[in-house]
Amino acid sequence: MIVVGAQDNPQSRAVLYEDLTGTDSKVFVTMGCSTHFSVWETTQYKFLHRASLEWLTEGTFNGHTNGIYATGVNGANAIRQ
Repeated sequence: MIVVGAQDNPQSRAVLYEDLTGTDSKVFVTMGCSTHFSVWETTQYKFLHRASLEWLTEGTFNGHTNGIYATGVNGANAIRQ
């Protein structure tokens, strides 16, 4: 699973997802209203922790094992793209 902020470098997003090879379990999440420093941002760090815990314990993001997603603040309205 790769999680990036919406304000991170937009050119590299598709490349990062495609570079995840050797597995069918791959998820790419773009967090709305976030930067590269989301772990310290009050609007996103709790979502980042929850998503990471689910991925590490269950191998899923919102119950899915693969796909590209976008979320709002604090993980609201995760949309598969």
